[in-house]
Amino acid sequence: MRRFCVTARRRSVLVWFAGWLSPSTAEYDRTAKFDEYKLIESLTDYILIWQDRVRVEHFHRANGHWIIESYTHRNDDLALPDLEITLLLEEIYDGLHVPEFPHLLP
Repeated sequence: MRRFCVTARRRSVLVWFAGWLSPSTAEYDRTAKFDEYKLIESLTDYILIWQDRVRVEHFHRANGHWIIESYTHRNDDLALPDLEITLLLEEIYDGLHVPEFPHLLP
C-alpha cells in the first residue's frame, strides 16, 4: 500500500492507493476501511485495484460528496486532475495475465 501527499495547483492533495485487492479483503476495503478514510478531510482520492481481473475503482471527493468511477479495460485511462497525472491501466496490469471480464455467469 502506498500513501503520499503532494502539492498540486497550489494546494495539498492526499491520495490513497489501497493497493492490490484480494477477493478476501475487497468488501472490507470498499466499506469499513473506506468509511474511516473518508473522515480525513484532506483525502481527495481513494483508489482500489483488483488483482484477479482488470478493474480499478476511483473514489473522488467533489463538493463534499464521493463519486465513484470504475475502469475495466486495459486501454482505460485513470485521470487524477488534482495531481495533474493520468494512470494507464495497461501499465498498471503490465505483465499480469488477468481477464478484463471475468466469466461470472455460466
